[in-house]
Amino acid sequence: MDLISEILFLLPVKSLLRFRSVSKSWCSLLSDPYFVKSHLQCSKSDFNLVFELVKYNQWPFHKELRLHGMDSLNFLPHVYDYPFHKTHDNVVLRGSCNGLICFTNSEYNIIVGNMLINDYHVREVPSDREFLNGEKIRVSYGFGYDSIHDDYKVVRILSYSPQDSSCCNTYEVLVYSLRYDRWSEIGIGNTLAPSFTLYGGLDPPNGVFLGTALHWLAESPLQDGSRYYFILAFDLSNEHFCTMPLPCDIQVEQGGCCLIMGSLGGSLCVTSKESLGARIWVMRNYMVESSWTKLFLISNVSFCEVLKPLGFSSSGDKVLFQSKSNKLCWYDSEKQDFQNMKVDGLNTAEPFLSSMVSVSAYKATRQGVQNQGLKNDKLLTCHLPIPIFSR
Repeated sequence: MDLISEILFLLPVKSLLRFRSVSKSWCSLLSDPYFVKSHLQCSKSDFNLVFELVKYNQWPFHKELRLHGMDSLNFLPHVYDYPFHKTHDNVVLRGSCNGLICFTNSEYNIIVGNMLINDYHVREVPSDREFLNGEKIRVSYGFGYDSIHDDYKVVRILSYSPQDSSCCNTYEVLVYSLRYDRWSEIGIGNTLAPSFTLYGGLDPPNGVFLGTALHWLAESPLQDGSRYYFILAFDLSNEHFCTMPLPCDIQVEQGGCCLIMGSLGGSLCVTSKESLGARIWVMRNYMVESSWTKLFLISNVSFCEVLKPLGFSSSGDKVLFQSKSNKLCWYDSEKQDFQNMKVDGLNTAEPFLSSMVSVSAYKATRQGVQNQGLKNDKLLTCHLPIPIFSR
Protein backbone atom coordinates (compact mmCIF):
# COMPACT_ATOMS: atom_id res chain seq x y z
CA MET A 1 0.00 0.00 0.00
CA ASP A 2 3.03 2.33 0.20
CA LEU A 3 2.90 3.25 -3.50
CA ILE A 4 -0.87 3.67 -3.33
CA SER A 5 -0.49 5.91 -0.29
CA GLU A 6 2.05 8.09 -2.08
CA ILE A 7 -0.40 8.54 -4.95
CA LEU A 8 -3.36 9.21 -2.66
CA PHE A 9 -1.39 11.90 -0.80
CA LEU A 10 -1.54 14.00 -3.97
CA LEU A 11 -5.29 13.69 -4.61
CA PRO A 12 -7.96 16.22 -3.56
CA VAL A 13 -10.29 15.52 -0.65
CA LYS A 14 -13.27 15.14 -2.98
CA SER A 15 -11.64 12.12 -4.63
CA LEU A 16 -10.55 10.59 -1.33
CA LEU A 17 -14.10 10.73 0.00
CA ARG A 18 -15.26 8.63 -2.95
CA PHE A 19 -12.41 6.16 -2.50
CA ARG A 20 -13.47 5.35 1.06
CA SER A 21 -16.14 3.07 -0.40
CA VAL A 22 -13.66 1.03 -2.49
CA SER A 23 -12.96 -1.44 0.32
CA LYS A 24 -12.60 -1.70 4.08
CA SER A 25 -8.82 -1.52 3.80
CA TRP A 26 -9.00 1.70 1.77
CA CYS A 27 -11.49 3.20 4.21
CA SER A 28 -9.16 2.30 7.07
CA LEU A 29 -6.15 3.76 5.24
CA LEU A 30 -7.89 7.05 4.45
CA SER A 31 -8.98 7.41 8.09
CA ASP A 32 -5.57 6.60 9.54
CA PRO A 33 -4.10 9.57 11.48
CA TYR A 34 -0.72 9.19 9.76
CA PHE A 35 -2.35 9.31 6.32
CA VAL A 36 -4.49 12.32 7.28
CA LYS A 37 -1.44 14.27 8.50
CA SER A 38 0.68 13.28 5.49
CA HIS A 39 -2.06 14.30 3.07
CA LEU A 40 -2.39 17.60 4.92
CA GLN A 41 1.33 18.31 4.53
CA CYS A 42 1.10 17.64 0.78
CA SER A 43 -1.82 20.09 0.51
CA LYS A 44 -0.28 22.98 2.47
CA SER A 45 -0.07 25.28 -0.56
CA ASP A 46 -3.50 24.44 -1.98
CA PHE A 47 -5.62 27.17 -0.40
CA ASN A 48 -9.23 28.01 -1.18
CA LEU A 49 -11.55 30.45 0.52
CA VAL A 50 -14.49 29.58 2.74
CA PHE A 51 -17.29 32.12 2.50
CA GLU A 52 -20.04 32.74 5.01
CA LEU A 53 -22.94 34.18 3.01
CA VAL A 54 -26.16 35.68 4.40
CA LYS A 55 -29.20 34.72 2.29
CA TYR A 56 -31.44 37.77 2.50
CA ASN A 57 -33.90 36.47 -0.11
CA GLN A 58 -35.18 33.77 2.25
CA TRP A 59 -37.08 34.04 5.50
CA PRO A 60 -35.94 33.51 8.10
CA PHE A 61 -32.52 34.78 7.02
CA HIS A 62 -29.86 32.10 7.23
CA LYS A 63 -26.22 31.69 6.37
CA GLU A 64 -24.54 29.40 3.88
CA LEU A 65 -21.01 28.06 3.60
CA ARG A 66 -19.46 27.90 0.15
CA LEU A 67 -15.98 27.17 -1.13
CA HIS A 68 -14.31 29.58 -3.48
CA GLY A 69 -11.22 28.98 -5.61
CA MET A 70 -8.46 31.42 -4.67
CA ASP A 71 -7.57 32.24 -8.28
CA SER A 72 -10.73 31.58 -10.26
CA LEU A 73 -13.06 33.23 -7.75
CA ASN A 74 -15.87 31.04 -9.02
CA PHE A 75 -18.05 29.29 -6.49
CA LEU A 76 -17.66 25.57 -6.29
CA PRO A 77 -21.13 24.08 -6.75
CA HIS A 78 -21.76 22.57 -3.32
CA VAL A 79 -23.40 24.42 -0.43
CA TYR A 80 -22.25 23.04 2.92
CA ASP A 81 -24.57 22.63 5.87
CA TYR A 82 -23.41 23.20 9.43
CA PRO A 83 -25.11 23.23 12.85
CA PHE A 84 -27.50 26.15 13.53
CA HIS A 85 -27.18 27.59 9.99
CA LYS A 86 -30.98 27.80 9.54
CA THR A 87 -31.80 29.24 12.95
CA HIS A 88 -32.07 32.81 14.20
CA ASP A 89 -28.82 32.37 16.15
CA ASN A 90 -26.09 34.87 15.39
CA VAL A 91 -23.68 32.33 13.92
CA VAL A 92 -20.23 33.84 13.32
CA LEU A 93 -17.26 32.27 11.53
CA ARG A 94 -14.26 32.66 13.85
CA GLY A 95 -11.45 31.02 11.93
CA SER A 96 -10.13 28.12 9.86
CA CYS A 97 -7.13 25.87 10.41
CA ASN A 98 -6.00 22.69 8.60
CA GLY A 99 -9.41 22.14 7.06
CA LEU A 100 -11.36 22.67 10.29
CA ILE A 101 -13.57 25.71 10.78
CA CYS A 102 -14.75 27.29 14.03
CA PHE A 103 -18.06 29.04 14.64
CA THR A 104 -19.82 30.57 17.61
CA ASN A 105 -23.50 31.36 18.08
CA SER A 106 -25.61 33.53 20.35
CA GLU A 107 -26.41 30.57 22.62
CA TYR A 108 -22.80 30.42 23.89
CA ASN A 109 -21.84 27.42 21.77
CA ILE A 110 -18.69 26.84 19.77
CA ILE A 111 -18.85 24.64 16.68
CA VAL A 112 -15.67 23.03 15.34
CA GLY A 113 -15.73 20.77 12.32
CA ASN A 114 -14.77 19.79 8.80
CA MET A 115 -17.48 20.85 6.37
CA LEU A 116 -16.10 18.68 3.54
CA ILE A 117 -16.79 15.47 5.48
CA ASN A 118 -19.76 16.92 7.43
CA ASP A 119 -18.14 16.18 10.78
CA TYR A 120 -18.85 18.67 13.60
CA HIS A 121 -18.51 18.99 17.34
CA VAL A 122 -20.65 21.42 19.36
CA ARG A 123 -19.62 22.55 22.84
CA GLU A 124 -21.15 25.06 25.22
CA VAL A 125 -19.01 27.93 26.49
CA PRO A 126 -19.14 27.56 30.32
CA SER A 127 -19.67 31.25 31.01
CA ASP A 128 -21.87 34.16 30.04
CA ARG A 129 -19.54 36.59 31.74
CA GLU A 130 -20.02 39.30 29.09
CA PHE A 131 -23.30 40.17 30.79
CA LEU A 132 -21.79 40.34 34.28
CA ASN A 133 -23.09 43.45 36.04
CA GLY A 134 -24.91 44.36 32.86
CA GLU A 135 -22.00 45.88 30.95
CA LYS A 136 -20.35 44.14 28.02
CA ILE A 137 -17.13 45.49 26.54
CA ARG A 138 -15.79 43.11 23.87
CA VAL A 139 -15.48 39.41 23.09
CA SER A 140 -12.86 38.03 20.72
CA TYR A 141 -12.07 34.49 19.60
CA GLY A 142 -9.18 32.68 17.99
CA PHE A 143 -8.80 29.17 16.57
CA GLY A 144 -5.61 27.25 15.81
CA TYR A 145 -3.56 24.08 16.09
CA ASP A 146 -1.23 23.04 18.91
CA SER A 147 1.28 20.87 17.05
CA ILE A 148 3.14 19.87 20.24
CA HIS A 149 0.09 18.16 21.73
CA ASP A 150 -1.75 17.42 18.45
CA ASP A 151 -4.71 19.48 19.63
CA TYR A 152 -7.02 22.08 18.13
CA LYS A 153 -7.85 24.91 20.50
CA VAL A 154 -10.35 27.76 20.70
CA VAL A 155 -9.38 30.86 22.69
CA ARG A 156 -11.99 33.30 23.96
CA ILE A 157 -10.90 36.67 25.38
CA LEU A 158 -13.53 38.74 27.14
CA SER A 159 -12.92 42.20 28.55
CA TYR A 160 -15.59 43.84 30.67
CA SER A 161 -15.95 46.71 33.06
CA PRO A 162 -18.27 46.09 36.04
CA GLN A 163 -20.54 48.98 36.95
CA ASP A 164 -18.81 49.40 40.31
CA SER A 165 -15.39 49.76 38.61
CA SER A 166 -14.19 53.21 37.59
CA CYS A 167 -10.87 52.38 35.94
CA CYS A 168 -9.44 49.21 34.42
CA ASN A 169 -11.08 46.41 32.48
CA THR A 170 -11.25 42.88 33.83
CA TYR A 171 -10.36 39.97 31.58
CA GLU A 172 -11.61 36.43 31.24
CA VAL A 173 -9.59 34.10 29.03
CA LEU A 174 -10.99 30.65 28.23
CA VAL A 175 -9.15 27.99 26.25
CA TYR A 176 -11.01 25.00 24.79
CA SER A 177 -9.13 21.78 23.96
CA LEU A 178 -10.73 19.60 21.28
CA ARG A 179 -8.53 16.63 22.22
CA TYR A 180 -9.71 16.60 25.84
CA ASP A 181 -13.09 18.30 25.29
CA ARG A 182 -12.66 20.70 28.20
CA TRP A 183 -12.17 24.36 28.98
CA SER A 184 -9.35 25.99 30.91
CA GLU A 185 -9.65 29.41 32.46
CA ILE A 186 -6.69 31.80 32.47
CA GLY A 187 -6.56 35.06 34.37
CA ILE A 188 -10.19 35.18 35.49
CA GLY A 189 -10.91 37.99 37.91
CA ASN A 190 -7.55 39.70 37.44
CA THR A 191 -7.58 43.45 36.85
CA LEU A 192 -4.60 44.51 34.81
CA ALA A 193 -2.87 47.87 34.98
CA PRO A 194 -2.51 49.38 32.55
CA SER A 195 -5.59 48.10 30.73
CA PHE A 196 -5.45 46.94 27.12
CA THR A 197 -8.06 46.71 24.38
CA LEU A 198 -8.21 44.36 21.42
CA TYR A 199 -9.16 46.06 18.20
CA GLY A 200 -9.13 45.73 14.44
CA GLY A 201 -10.71 47.24 11.38
CA LEU A 202 -13.15 44.33 11.04
CA ASP A 203 -15.48 43.40 13.87
CA PRO A 204 -15.15 41.02 15.66
CA PRO A 205 -11.34 41.09 15.89
CA ASN A 206 -10.65 37.35 15.55
CA GLY A 207 -7.18 36.07 16.29
CA VAL A 208 -4.79 35.37 13.40
CA PHE A 209 -3.18 31.93 13.64
CA LEU A 210 0.42 31.60 12.49
CA GLY A 211 3.04 29.05 13.51
CA THR A 212 2.08 27.98 17.03
CA ALA A 213 0.30 31.13 18.20
CA LEU A 214 -2.79 33.30 17.83
CA HIS A 215 -2.32 37.04 17.36
CA TRP A 216 -4.51 40.09 18.02
CA LEU A 217 -3.89 43.80 17.56
CA ALA A 218 -4.08 45.62 20.89
CA GLU A 219 -3.56 49.04 22.45
CA SER A 220 -2.70 50.12 25.97
CA PRO A 221 -2.55 53.55 27.66
CA LEU A 222 0.80 54.90 28.83
CA GLN A 223 1.44 57.19 31.79
CA ASP A 224 1.92 60.25 29.58
CA GLY A 225 -1.56 59.85 28.13
CA SER A 226 -0.44 58.41 24.79
CA ARG A 227 -1.32 54.95 23.48
CA TYR A 228 1.00 52.02 22.84
CA TYR A 229 -0.06 49.80 19.92
CA PHE A 230 1.24 46.24 19.76
CA ILE A 231 0.44 42.62 18.92
CA LEU A 232 -0.83 40.34 21.69
CA ALA A 233 0.22 36.75 21.00
CA PHE A 234 -0.98 33.57 22.70
CA ASP A 235 1.13 30.43 22.27
CA LEU A 236 -1.23 27.45 21.99
CA SER A 237 1.37 24.95 23.20
CA ASN A 238 2.39 26.51 26.53
CA GLU A 239 -0.77 28.69 26.80
CA HIS A 240 1.20 31.82 27.67
CA PHE A 241 0.74 35.37 26.42
CA CYS A 242 3.46 37.67 25.14
CA THR A 243 3.59 40.96 23.26
CA MET A 244 5.13 41.69 19.87
CA PRO A 245 6.02 45.07 18.35
CA LEU A 246 4.41 46.73 15.35
CA PRO A 247 6.61 48.57 12.83
CA CYS A 248 8.27 51.49 14.58
CA ASP A 249 7.13 54.07 12.01
CA ILE A 250 3.63 52.77 11.34
CA GLN A 251 0.91 55.42 11.35
CA VAL A 252 -1.94 54.68 13.77
CA GLU A 253 -5.08 56.77 14.19
CA GLN A 254 -6.67 57.20 17.61
CA GLY A 255 -8.56 54.03 18.49
CA GLY A 256 -6.58 51.88 16.07
CA CYS A 257 -9.46 51.68 13.59
CA CYS A 258 -7.05 52.08 10.67
CA LEU A 259 -5.18 48.81 11.32
CA ILE A 260 -6.01 45.22 10.54
CA MET A 261 -3.90 42.07 10.73
CA GLY A 262 -3.71 38.89 8.69
CA SER A 263 -1.09 36.58 7.22
CA LEU A 264 0.53 36.54 3.79
CA GLY A 265 2.90 33.90 2.52
CA GLY A 266 3.46 32.47 6.00
CA SER A 267 4.26 35.86 7.60
CA LEU A 268 2.28 38.21 9.81
CA CYS A 269 0.83 41.07 7.79
CA VAL A 270 -0.62 44.41 8.89
CA THR A 271 -2.45 46.93 6.71
CA SER A 272 -2.54 50.54 7.88
CA LYS A 273 -4.68 53.28 6.40
CA GLU A 274 -2.55 56.40 5.99
CA SER A 275 -2.95 59.84 4.43
CA LEU A 276 -1.40 58.58 1.18
CA GLY A 277 -3.39 55.35 1.03
CA ALA A 278 -3.18 51.89 2.57
CA ARG A 279 0.27 50.58 3.55
CA ILE A 280 0.94 46.81 3.60
CA TRP A 281 3.56 45.56 6.08
CA VAL A 282 4.93 42.03 6.55
CA MET A 283 7.10 40.64 9.36
CA ARG A 284 9.75 38.68 7.45
CA ASN A 285 11.26 37.08 10.57
CA TYR A 286 8.84 36.14 13.31
CA MET A 287 9.19 38.15 16.56
CA VAL A 288 11.97 40.35 15.06
CA GLU A 289 10.92 44.01 15.08
CA SER A 290 13.55 45.06 12.54
CA SER A 291 12.19 42.56 10.02
CA TRP A 292 8.98 44.54 9.44
CA THR A 293 9.01 45.44 5.73
CA LYS A 294 6.84 47.78 3.68
CA LEU A 295 5.46 45.48 0.99
CA PHE A 296 3.65 48.15 -1.04
CA LEU A 297 1.43 51.23 -0.78
CA ILE A 298 -2.10 51.24 -2.23
CA SER A 299 -2.65 54.81 -3.37
CA ASN A 300 -6.10 54.29 -4.89
CA VAL A 301 -7.92 56.66 -2.55
CA SER A 302 -11.34 55.57 -3.82
CA PHE A 303 -10.78 52.16 -2.24
CA CYS A 304 -8.58 53.08 0.70
CA GLU A 305 -10.57 51.67 3.55
CA VAL A 306 -9.46 49.03 6.03
CA LEU A 307 -8.33 45.95 4.08
CA LYS A 308 -7.95 42.42 5.45
CA PRO A 309 -5.34 40.38 3.52
CA LEU A 310 -6.58 36.91 2.53
CA GLY A 311 -3.77 35.57 0.37
CA PHE A 312 -1.61 35.72 -2.74
CA SER A 313 -2.65 34.54 -6.17
CA SER A 314 -0.89 31.40 -7.42
CA SER A 315 1.40 33.57 -9.55
CA GLY A 316 2.25 35.71 -6.52
CA ASP A 317 1.64 39.02 -8.32
CA LYS A 318 -1.74 39.80 -6.76
CA VAL A 319 -3.14 39.99 -3.21
CA LEU A 320 -6.77 39.28 -2.33
CA PHE A 321 -8.34 41.61 0.25
CA GLN A 322 -11.63 41.84 2.10
CA SER A 323 -12.73 45.37 2.93
CA LYS A 324 -14.58 46.60 6.01
CA SER A 325 -17.69 46.93 3.84
CA ASN A 326 -17.39 43.19 3.00
CA LYS A 327 -16.18 43.63 -0.55
CA LEU A 328 -13.52 41.44 -2.16
CA CYS A 329 -10.85 42.75 -4.46
CA TRP A 330 -7.63 41.65 -6.13
CA TYR A 331 -4.78 44.16 -6.04
CA ASP A 332 -1.97 44.02 -8.60
CA SER A 333 1.00 45.83 -7.03
CA GLU A 334 2.89 46.13 -10.33
CA LYS A 335 0.00 47.64 -12.26
CA GLN A 336 -1.34 49.36 -9.11
CA ASP A 337 -4.78 48.19 -10.15
CA PHE A 338 -7.85 46.88 -8.30
CA GLN A 339 -10.24 44.24 -9.56
CA ASN A 340 -13.44 44.27 -7.52
CA MET A 341 -15.30 40.97 -7.11
CA LYS A 342 -19.06 40.80 -6.67
CA VAL A 343 -20.12 38.34 -3.97
CA ASP A 344 -23.73 38.85 -2.85
CA GLY A 345 -24.36 38.47 0.87
CA LEU A 346 -20.71 38.10 1.86
CA ASN A 347 -20.33 38.23 5.63
CA THR A 348 -16.92 36.65 6.29
CA ALA A 349 -14.12 35.18 4.17
CA GLU A 350 -11.28 33.02 5.52
CA PRO A 351 -8.44 31.12 3.84
CA PHE A 352 -9.32 27.43 3.82
CA LEU A 353 -7.11 24.38 3.34
CA SER A 354 -9.00 21.25 2.28
CA SER A 355 -8.16 18.23 4.41
CA MET A 356 -9.40 14.92 5.84
CA VAL A 357 -8.91 16.05 9.45
CA SER A 358 -11.84 14.79 11.54
CA VAL A 359 -13.02 16.04 14.93
CA SER A 360 -14.51 12.59 15.56
CA ALA A 361 -10.99 11.15 15.63
CA TYR A 362 -10.55 12.77 19.04
CA LYS A 363 -13.46 10.88 20.60
CA ALA A 364 -11.25 7.96 21.66
CA THR A 365 -8.99 10.35 23.52
CA ARG A 366 -11.98 11.93 25.22
CA GLN A 367 -13.28 8.51 26.21
CA GLY A 368 -9.89 7.71 27.73
CA VAL A 369 -10.01 10.91 29.76
CA GLN A 370 -13.48 10.02 31.04
CA ASN A 371 -12.33 6.53 31.98
CA GLN A 372 -9.62 8.11 34.13
CA GLY A 373 -12.33 9.83 36.13
CA LEU A 374 -12.02 13.36 34.68
CA LYS A 375 -15.24 15.13 33.83
CA ASN A 376 -15.29 16.82 30.44
CA ASP A 377 -17.33 19.74 31.71
CA LYS A 378 -14.88 20.54 34.49
CA LEU A 379 -13.44 24.02 34.14
CA LEU A 380 -9.73 24.11 34.95
CA THR A 381 -8.60 27.41 36.41
CA CYS A 382 -5.15 28.98 36.07
CA HIS A 383 -4.61 32.47 37.46
CA LEU A 384 -2.00 33.86 35.11
CA PRO A 385 -1.50 37.58 34.56
CA ILE A 386 -1.18 38.78 30.98
CA PRO A 387 2.07 40.73 30.59
CA ILE A 388 1.72 44.24 29.21
CA PHE A 389 5.05 45.97 28.73
CA SER A 390 5.66 49.67 28.55
CA ARG A 391 7.56 50.95 25.57
